[in-house]
Amino acid sequence: MENSERYLNAFNSIENHLKKICNFDTRATFSQVVNEASKRSSVVRRFEDDLKEFADLRNAIVHDRGGGYVIAEPNVKAVETIEQILDVITKPPKVIPAFQVAVLAFDTHTLVSKAVASMAKKKFSQAPITDNGVFKALFTTDAITRWLGLNENANGGRICLSECTIGEVLEYSESLDNFKFISRKATLFETMEAFHEFEKQGKRLDAALITETGKAKEAIIGIVTVADFPKMIQKIGI
Repeated sequence: MENSERYLNAFNSIENHLKKICNFDTRATFSQVVNEASKRSSVVRRFEDDLKEFADLRNAIVHDRGGGYVIAEPNVKAVETIEQILDVITKPPKVIPAFQVAVLAFDTHTLVSKAVASMAKKKFSQAPITDNGVFKALFTTDAITRWLGLNENANGGRICLSECTIGEVLEYSESLDNFKFISRKATLFETMEAFHEFEKQGKRLDAALITETGKAKEAIIGIVTVADFPKMIQKIGI
């Protein structure tokens, strides 16, 4: 199969997929389809500029007048790139199973010493906190540091971690709005956007907590943090 045929097949598949996303008919231009689909899909937003460049190359390959015959052959790199993006757009990688783990969680009455030891052993910097089985907050190493710093002069500068509970430490959290629940069907693109949206608002998202449908009342089956960005990028593969 010629490079041009592979390229055009991938381009047409992308165009058809985008039209399904935004429910456009065949009269819409490719640029219009991309613009509308990017409003509805995080993965399309990620590749919006690439998609428009694909259209320019498509026009350079095909001469529409006189039957739409091929007038140029794209190189292998261009073909492989559009095929890779087609694969990602039509089958975007999701947070599950990539980030499905047995989540370490505590309740508000757990001693700080126990929580710190468990988090250090598992190399976790965040852990969900529950109160009577209901999610309450995200416990972070930053909260522990802040609590220690603000209490360094108490008790002669000595703090006994085995006498303090997580509930006490949470009172010193800089922000309790540092988490977001997402569905197991969330794509890696949607998840990365969640972190960027918090940043745009001047806030920090410490963790995206994964449940069956993204509701707080459901069991947490996975967790994604900023430290997982390299893994997400690797999973995307482009």
